[in-house]
Amino acid sequence: MAYRAGAVMRDMEFMQFHPTAFYGKENPTLLLTEALRGEGAYLLDDAGERFMIGSHPRAELAPRDVVVRHMKRVFDRDKTDHVWLDARHLKCDFLRERFPTVHNGLKNRGFDLCTQLIPVAPASHYYIGGVLTDTWGRTTIPGLYACGETSSTGIHGANRLASNSLLEGLVFGERTVRELNRYLAVADPAVRKVRLDLSDEPREGNDPAVVQKGRATVGQVMIDLCGMVRNHGDLDKARKTLTALRRSLAAPGLDVAELELFNLLTVAEHMVATAALREESRGVHLRSDFSERDDAHWRCHSLVHRNAITGELVVETSPVEGSSGAKDASAGKGSR
Repeated sequence: MAYRAGAVMRDMEFMQFHPTAFYGKENPTLLLTEALRGEGAYLLDDAGERFMIGSHPRAELAPRDVVVRHMKRVFDRDKTDHVWLDARHLKCDFLRERFPTVHNGLKNRGFDLCTQLIPVAPASHYYIGGVLTDTWGRTTIPGLYACGETSSTGIHGANRLASNSLLEGLVFGERTVRELNRYLAVADPAVRKVRLDLSDEPREGNDPAVVQKGRATVGQVMIDLCGMVRNHGDLDKARKTLTALRRSLAAPGLDVAELELFNLLTVAEHMVATAALREESRGVHLRSDFSERDDAHWRCHSLVHRNAITGELVVETSPVEGSSGAKDASAGKGSR
């Protein structure tokens, strides 16, 4: 919604994946906390080998993006889509007391954390990118504020540390409220009034079956083509598929599910465009065709905004504060 209003988005390619979500096609996702591995649980491949040993000095306790990268290698090598979490060597009473939510959640799904291997796979977890704000929650549109996971303050860099989002919400939530109150105290009184424009003109929108299929398409495209590890070919396919989907849809009506589809489609387009632009691997953004970090060319932010005249999506870059290694967005590099 902020994008359509003209606000600038930042770093939309950076989606953090949690390494260990319960893998079950017929079950809701359940995150299996990293504390399990902190207490000694292992990650195993189909042969029962701890594949993180030798992959990183901290083995299963490596940073999330490192664990995810090596899980993807196991998937490709073994032609599988999950690995196994092994906590069988830990005391059952300890697991029940220390991890009651995980223990009970798995029990409800037919698994016993104490006695069974648990199938796990990475799942999208936290969006590092978002609506560009300053440290007071101000966006690029006067009077529009954002905080929390919606915003991009820049404090997470390219790879959020566990639980830092809690501190971000605590600090920037309070600062945003303070600044918003200050703004309202001096703003034109008309700013205080919100008018929901529900036009009397009929808006037929799209058939519910079309909306449901469209939502499934967006989800599958993002999983298959813009997931844990990206490459040019997949991202180009994703762009073309999303473009075709948008062109096939009529203007949305007022149904919530339909509006959600258009919002999801917009965010997906942003993620694909910025992931294609950034030809390197950095933090949670991993590319198999550009596997190394490239500070000389890509120590910069990506920016997305809507062309006010044509309505087209525009992607640019901007320097990281204090950096001289960013691409020169003013020269048009990286724009599309």
